Amino acid sequence: MCSQYWAPLRINRIHSEVPPMFPDRLTLPEAAEYIGVSGKTLYMWYESERGPNAFKIAARLWYLRSDIDEWANAEMAATAHGGVQ
Repeated sequence: MCSQYWAPLRINRIHSEVPPMFPDRLTLPEAAEYIGVSGKTLYMWYESERGPNAFKIAARLWYLRSDIDEWANAEMAATAHGGVQ
């Protein structure tokens, strides 16, 4: 299958390269459960470009587990305070 048929559309931040087989891909409900929020909340984040990277294939929204982990780590780092000095 030619790569032009599976190329992701512009969503949030574009993936520079998405492999043809997505071993760690999650649907919106699966990603929401993985993060611990509702599907509605995750979709609102997607619409406002606040959540983890996402992409569409054939009108379905997909998330990569690695992108969710990267986003969560960045969120934790940005909001952390206190600790030992």
